[in-house]
Amino acid sequence: FNLRGWMTVLDTSYFINRLNVKLAATYGFASGDEHPNFCESDKTYTGFIGLLEGYSGNRVESLYLLGGRFTRRPLPLQPGQSESSDESAFSDLQFTGASISWLPFKNPKLLSLSSNILLFWKDIAAKAYDNCCGTFRNCDASKYLGTEWNMRLKYQAIKDLSIFADIGLFFPGGFYRDVKGMPFADDMYNKLDKSVQGKIDKNDLRIGDDMAYTLNAGFIYRF
Repeated sequence: FNLRGWMTVLDTSYFINRLNVKLAATYGFASGDEHPNFCESDKTYTGFIGLLEGYSGNRVESLYLLGGRFTRRPLPLQPGQSESSDESAFSDLQFTGASISWLPFKNPKLLSLSSNILLFWKDIAAKAYDNCCGTFRNCDASKYLGTEWNMRLKYQAIKDLSIFADIGLFFPGGFYRDVKGMPFADDMYNKLDKSVQGKIDKNDLRIGDDMAYTLNAGFIYRF
């Protein structure tokens, strides 16, 4: 097994003192490939494999796609495969984004309000899906995953204890419109009894293209 995956992440920021505002930009890339364990054979795998990964952005943060890993990203079909496997790790991904943060105090950890926007693409193409006919098309889906916007308010209540509140929106791109209704290897709809399937819309249990949102609040204690 020959591993040839790679990744890079670039960040930059600029602080405007008179406004207490920080501007930042980022670019990231992680190579992708077909599912490595679909068949047992010697081959070269070009997808990036992370170790103990938890990356959600440094100067430009992602709450939805990188942070929560909420979205499913189908991998290319293998010969004879009728259901897709998916990728949720930091792999098969390209993104760029920018942020603006307000830091009103000398200690930037005391209070901060930041707004981030990121655009995401897949590295490798996956087959498009015809949701009406229930078959895969002989063409590739768009690689554009979509756009994420989020905002985070963070306040350091006491030493080592911070309180935060998040809001995030994800606007699906052409990729999710092209694969809407695609079944996965762990497809819930196919596991239902035939009598139950007739009462349920299969699109409710499969990948869709609706706008998604997340609301989150909590605290962080470091010791």
